[in-house]
Amino acid sequence: MVEIDHKSTDGWVSKYLNRPISNSLTNIILRVWPSITPNIVSIAAFLLSIIASIFNMLSLGIIGGLFVQLSSILDGSDGEIARKTDQMSKFGDYFDSVLDRYSDIIIFTSILVLLVNNSDQSINLIIITYMSALGGSLLISYSSAKFKALGAPSDFNRTIAGRDSRLFIISIFLIASNWSLNILVLGLGIIGVITNIELIRRFSLVKGQIE
Repeated sequence: MVEIDHKSTDGWVSKYLNRPISNSLTNIILRVWPSITPNIVSIAAFLLSIIASIFNMLSLGIIGGLFVQLSSILDGSDGEIARKTDQMSKFGDYFDSVLDRYSDIIIFTSILVLLVNNSDQSINLIIITYMSALGGSLLISYSSAKFKALGAPSDFNRTIAGRDSRLFIISIFLIASNWSLNILVLGLGIIGVITNIELIRRFSLVKGQIE
């Protein structure tokens, strides 16, 4: 049995869906392009999120959703390549993290554009769920980075609020939007709820670990 290259911080979707695929993809990439750098793969994952967003704004939710998930899977390969080729660096981690945040903004905003232009839902509801989902997603990542910067003795455990799960949820709802566009508002709302609940949970953990 081939051993899967997991990270200790992997969420549920990464562990059981993304990693088995990205590990195979990483091995193929390294056979085809042995000298590839992790940063190139990070850029490729970012470009896939842009392609996904273009399809989203063109009301092609099925294709957009598949590209969102493909971007999420490829986003795991940069770290795998870094570990396999001994190219791990703080800059690479920083670079990947910044591109991930840009990807999140682009993907969520493409859904906003799609809904504003095509949905019969209340514009106020669309904007509220968009801001809740995007704000919660960005703050999940920010709170984790800030937690480490403050010298916390441990990291936050990954939950359903992690980026792998958020993109998987978005992917599923984008595909389902082919039959009902308004379901995307529900998807944004779900992400907004789970991310902000997780942020509240983190406040209690921070208070317990940092004076």
